[in-house]
Amino acid sequence: MNFLTNSRIAFLAVSLVCFANPCFSYQTGDVLVESKFSAGFDGWTPSSIASDGKTHGGMGRLSAKDNGNVEWYFEAPDNFLGDQRAAFGGAIIFSLGHFGYDDAGQGVMNGYDVVIESGRTRLGAKGVFDASKMSKEYIVNFGATGWFNAKTGQAATNRQMVKVLSKLTALKIRGGYFAGVHEHTWISHPRLVVGATDEPNASSASGTYTRSSECVSPAMATMDLLTAPPLGTQLAKPFVSILEFTSIPYTCADTVLTVTANGELHSGFRYVRVLEESGAELGRLFTTAKLEDAVYKDSLVIHRAIMTRMTSDRSMKLRFKVEADSNWAHTVTLRTAHLDLPIASCFVSNSVVWPGNAEVQPPRSTGEYARISANPAPQADDMVVASVSTKGVFKPKTSYVSVVSLPSQQTVGELYHLNNGSDSTSNTLVQDTVSLSRDKANAEISASEGLRLALQSTVRFPSAVKLELAHFMYAPKTCFSEHLSFGSLPGLRGERFDRMVNSSFEFTFHPTGKPAGDALLTVVADISDHNSNKFFRIRSREQSGYPLGFVFNREYQGYDRTKSYVDHLVIPHSLLEQYFQDGLFEISIELDMARQARTVEWPAGSGNNVNLPAFPNEGVYTLKSLTLSYGTV
Repeated sequence: MNFLTNSRIAFLAVSLVCFANPCFSYQTGDVLVESKFSAGFDGWTPSSIASDGKTHGGMGRLSAKDNGNVEWYFEAPDNFLGDQRAAFGGAIIFSLGHFGYDDAGQGVMNGYDVVIESGRTRLGAKGVFDASKMSKEYIVNFGATGWFNAKTGQAATNRQMVKVLSKLTALKIRGGYFAGVHEHTWISHPRLVVGATDEPNASSASGTYTRSSECVSPAMATMDLLTAPPLGTQLAKPFVSILEFTSIPYTCADTVLTVTANGELHSGFRYVRVLEESGAELGRLFTTAKLEDAVYKDSLVIHRAIMTRMTSDRSMKLRFKVEADSNWAHTVTLRTAHLDLPIASCFVSNSVVWPGNAEVQPPRSTGEYARISANPAPQADDMVVASVSTKGVFKPKTSYVSVVSLPSQQTVGELYHLNNGSDSTSNTLVQDTVSLSRDKANAEISASEGLRLALQSTVRFPSAVKLELAHFMYAPKTCFSEHLSFGSLPGLRGERFDRMVNSSFEFTFHPTGKPAGDALLTVVADISDHNSNKFFRIRSREQSGYPLGFVFNREYQGYDRTKSYVDHLVIPHSLLEQYFQDGLFEISIELDMARQARTVEWPAGSGNNVNLPAFPNEGVYTLKSLTLSYGTV
């Protein structure tokens, strides 16, 4: 059974279902939304067939009655609905009891105890209610086990659960359980909680922190892998195969992964484990999946703390695993992998940009060779990630770099553990991340100095190191975002760039709030036969009018070339005040015409000839959306 009523039996209950369902701890994560009924109904309503709905403020309860053999529900308000994908693997928690009831000697009526709906899809959970108790706290997990499709009566799939939670239109907790002439039922403190994550120190104590509602991603982007290895290759167990999403945007929000496959799948004993870059399990696919268009299709949700860490280098690697024992999936062919990404979800602050700091010799007294900071920095809503790239000779093989938080002088992590069996005798560039818990980071952030970390080296010789790149990333508590959607403005109405001349479209944003860190300009576009030569230039129409940078000048290996591409440009914090001072941010998106290779005299009249390469960027270019976002303080 997947419905847990107290922590004493929780571990056993989860252990019993691990063979058929992702093994999420009964420990819950952040609270997404809650109602305490301290000052009213808080938007909850009993079904119309119930009567005498009232709140009991002193007890934090909402109650209602019925007068006969009826099945009715407490129905959730709008703030419990919409995009609640973060609750996948988590739960709805509530207390439920009776002031009194008459069961007419028939016991509990058959029915669904909790119902969730999205459009025409209705899923219901059975076996939740415990009639032996007059009141009890219930934890109903949002996984496929224990849930049923109300239309077909068949067991729900993970994919159905993810789809419903991603666009939730109704959530109902049953109030009518008995057939007698009187029943008076109450509920208390209903709340949606995130599933526990294996990410170290991602969150505060279980179920005690409520996520910020101020920073909600304004739009979604998709990325579809069709040909990247190992897609299309039959894999025989045991196997561990790596799939890489390249050129992925910074993502600090809960993300849906959907995978299609053929093979010996579809049962509790046939599944594919999905592991993230650290080796921790994200979940299991195909335990309850069904054939759709001749392939098995299943989904899971990747927690935002894990997405923050994995996308900090613009590349995400997932491992797909079938073990030798206990798994009956002897052969599997992964076909496609799809991501639903919430865009504009990160605070980003580049502390060191390429080509980095000067090479230094760490002093033997402290080993400190650099400090990195994000200033100003908003309070964190989840785990904080610092991505650091250092160049040096890492020797001996047990060398690493300690990361110390300032001003507390506490060691928060270690970088570059290279104990791979041999010393690094060459000057090597290595990238790694360190994570700070939300509580620890927020305790260190100051209004005057932001967030600061010191890097201390244990590299013994030659003891020369160079910090090349460093940036901070996390989901902030406070932020600004403005989304220009397709069809809203000229340039976003399906117009194509004129390929006979250099052409552009102009756009204006309306930034508010004091920016913290850098700004992200996220661009979604259709580009025919894309390669790294096919890119847009982003230019400011204010101040100097200089180019801010480029998007799509990177490779998108293995992606569906018929779908939109997504990329972002990082605009340094140092430029934002001058660009935003008039309350507007005015830019142009530019595309140069295709050119043949040619020789030009530069400067004119100097007699100095410069050979310019060909610029083969022919094709059809259409903008789909633009989003400006940044953290605020």
